[in-house]
Amino acid sequence: MQAAITQARRRLCNGAVYGRRYHRVLLGARTPLGLRTTTIRTMATAEETAIQHVVKTWYDGWNAQDMEVSAKVATEDMRFIRPSGNPASMAVFDAMSKSDDVTDSKTEILGFEKVHVGADSAMCCITHHDTFKYKGTQNDDVAVSTFYLTKVGCSWKIKWAQRSTGRAPTEPKPEDF
Repeated sequence: MQAAITQARRRLCNGAVYGRRYHRVLLGARTPLGLRTTTIRTMATAEETAIQHVVKTWYDGWNAQDMEVSAKVATEDMRFIRPSGNPASMAVFDAMSKSDDVTDSKTEILGFEKVHVGADSAMCCITHHDTFKYKGTQNDDVAVSTFYLTKVGCSWKIKWAQRSTGRAPTEPKPEDF
């Protein structure tokens, strides 16, 4: 019996987390189907923490205007959809970070609103405060970004992201959020 629990925990801790904090693991005989179940705590919070770390690392690279840092947590075909609707690849971000168009860039993550973890993909939604100058024009807004991540080997990588149009930092957070 203990071997079955250990094996189930090992299986759950190796990425078989499906967005819930608990899983039912079949262990014996007692349900209408002849199976007894027990609830085992999964590693969803560890996966959520890993995903949050990836997103924070992405912004650490952007804040330092060092896209090599951000590229380490992104897939090669990663795309970021800007508020204009235009997609940006890592090559576009790298060019932006090296140009004089974007200066004084700072992003502060205000909160992780939602994190959903699957077996090999995840989504998270964050609220962040951005300040930067674009071609000399000061920008100061709060925006929402959604990230789609995939598991590459044992690491989470950003595959797709989309940023909302920002609102003034003095405007209240939407009620339904």
